Amino acid sequence: MFPGMGGSSFPSTSMMFQYYASFTGLMMMITTAINTYVPDQVRIYIVKFVRNIFYGRKNAPNTLTVAIKEFQGGAGGVHNQVFEAAETYLNTKISPTMKGLELSKSAKDKKVNISVNKRSQYIEDEFECVKLSWRMVGGTNNSSSASSNRMIRPGYSDGFFQDPSESNEESPTRFELIFDEKHYEKVVESYIPYILKKAKELNDANTTLKLWSSGGSDPYSGRGPGVGGGVNLQHPSTFQTLALDPELKKEIIDDLDRFVRRRDFYTKVGKAWKRGYLLYGPPGTGKSSLVAAMANYLNFDVYDLELTNIRSNSQLRSVLLGTKNRSILLIEDIDCSAEMRDRSKSEDQFDEYGRPYRAKQSRNPDLTLSGLLNFIDGIWSSCGDERIIVFTTNHKDKLDPALLRPGRMDKHIHLSYITTPGFRILASNYLSIEEHHLFGEIEELLQASQTTPAEVAEELMVSDDANVSLTGLVQFLKRKIVEAKQLKEEEAQKALEKALEEEKDQKETKDEEPKKTQKSGMCSKCGSTKPPPGVLPFALEC
Repeated sequence: MFPGMGGSSFPSTSMMFQYYASFTGLMMMITTAINTYVPDQVRIYIVKFVRNIFYGRKNAPNTLTVAIKEFQGGAGGVHNQVFEAAETYLNTKISPTMKGLELSKSAKDKKVNISVNKRSQYIEDEFECVKLSWRMVGGTNNSSSASSNRMIRPGYSDGFFQDPSESNEESPTRFELIFDEKHYEKVVESYIPYILKKAKELNDANTTLKLWSSGGSDPYSGRGPGVGGGVNLQHPSTFQTLALDPELKKEIIDDLDRFVRRRDFYTKVGKAWKRGYLLYGPPGTGKSSLVAAMANYLNFDVYDLELTNIRSNSQLRSVLLGTKNRSILLIEDIDCSAEMRDRSKSEDQFDEYGRPYRAKQSRNPDLTLSGLLNFIDGIWSSCGDERIIVFTTNHKDKLDPALLRPGRMDKHIHLSYITTPGFRILASNYLSIEEHHLFGEIEELLQASQTTPAEVAEELMVSDDANVSLTGLVQFLKRKIVEAKQLKEEEAQKALEKALEEEKDQKETKDEEPKKTQKSGMCSKCGSTKPPPGVLPFALEC
């Protein structure tokens, strides 16, 4: 019984609050005194000593702690493959004794994904009778509450004592692997390679791809310098659904297969293991869909690089360092960047939209063509393996020739207007039909018009009834042919009017020349400057 409770078995509510207030005040006073007068080194030792009592002697004198940082060479370095492998591998070490788990599910997942919250606990593992412990420290604890966004002094955690060695302030994210030091050789030579191999098998089996935004300035993304947040890439495009000619489709697939299996070949010839593709053609011909199909086929993540958000060459290099191996780096509409246009075009030349070929002042003056060339084909391009760089443009002729050569844009793929095989693929995908009595008429109309796959797909989505959709497509193509003919006639009429106007201006200019000659005091016939007797100078004639 509590004193002063009058024989009652339980204290009253007011007494409970008094005990709680007294205990809280005492703890705050002790915490303040410790943090003020006790050196950090002593506090670290006390915390680890107490932790060893409750959690086992993981930091005993005969144990070894190996730090595995997220980036090699600090936050500005390249991704550490051992860190990535450990992050993937530890998600499989789920047991009933776990104190922290993470749940996630995307729209296309059939079940909930469960992974280990690696920051909240030690994760135990065993390899060939060797016991090991993992934990993640440093960085930003994304699993914590909103209070984690506040600035906290080292040694404090919301007013309570914290191990100063675990302060999140300017501390890079890393794994700590703890084991008996006598097993050092087995861990380094056998356990780590086992984790790398196991993680590769898990990644190959994982069909969830990521789409990362590059070129942003989010310092809390946790994905490396210059790389913003990522979302699941769930684009349904595949090579089976693309409206491409079978020959071109096979050519692209064979080229991709040849690239991914030639690691040793690239090493032998002394080239970085990367490949550049240029996708060019009118809008709506499937350039973005082809990129998604390539990512799904290779199981590669995609990094979408916005050159308009890149301010300098150094930031461009940071983006490259922030990307992972086995990924696609996508640079869309490369012709829209003034610095990347053809330098042979002068500033007073304009395109069909009235825009100058080369801007007089770039939006990002510190981002240069030479910086981009070094990014895709220079020394910095070797910082990573098995990367594909894809450029897209609607106007290939506007690009600087230095960008187009092999080694930078190795393979040029022209995506033009839809053809008969492409139409039949779309009809099969959208209407689930292989033949129809309107196919012949539609194919003739497609040959007589310039129609993109996007336009055809839009017409096929009008109705689930094949007769309705195909009839609407026939009418659309006929209208398109008539409109194209009218536009061509209008352009011819404008060209004729412009030619007549120029001819009229030239004639008027020619008629004015004799008058100017007479006013200058010269004869319009012989050019004499001395007038005959009785003739005024301004009306000279022989």
